[in-house]
Amino acid sequence: MDYIRLKDVYKTMKGTQVLKGVNLTVEQGNIVGIRGINGSGKTMVLRAIAGLIRVDGSVEIGGKKMEPGECPKDIGVLVEMPGFLPEFTGKKNLQLLGMLQEGVTEEDIDEAMNAVGLDPKDRRHYKKYSLGMKERLGIAQAILKKPKLILLDEPTNGIDSDGIQMLEELLWRLKEEGSTIVVTSHDRDFLDAVTSQCYEMKEGSLRRECV
Repeated sequence: MDYIRLKDVYKTMKGTQVLKGVNLTVEQGNIVGIRGINGSGKTMVLRAIAGLIRVDGSVEIGGKKMEPGECPKDIGVLVEMPGFLPEFTGKKNLQLLGMLQEGVTEEDIDEAMNAVGLDPKDRRHYKKYSLGMKERLGIAQAILKKPKLILLDEPTNGIDSDGIQMLEELLWRLKEEGSTIVVTSHDRDFLDAVTSQCYEMKEGSLRRECV
């Protein structure tokens, strides 16, 4: 079953066409990767799927055609770093975000932090986090409650090799638990390790499957 279906998706911003007839299908429970350089349009594809931008064309999630600007239900997104509050701990930031989602428990928050290699008991404020720790916290907020659909944009930024291996294992575990995942990256090795299907984004088009 196709969980994501983009058909002839176009987007123009400030007179520039940033998405050019994008067609993409993702089967339920798969991990699909999109590789491309900065500015190629791969982040815009995630924004289109998440309903964060209005596009021309058709976006279907879980068999439902999305209306312009409509956000799919049961989704976790890391497209750009969330607006975490610098004076709070990582856990406190997730608690505040969890208040916006129905049913997020302390156990969910602790599990998400542990899954990305962060200590829920760490009392350091977010402003003291390294770049890699900030990225891990961003991933943690995207996987709270293990949503059916997870979108991750360049999730390896600032993360060391041990952290990347941890992320690979996490994504495979989420896949096995039923999540459908789309991940963008410039890192071919990472995408080769985690994806069952991979595309290359170039100048606003999904040109071909990665080789």
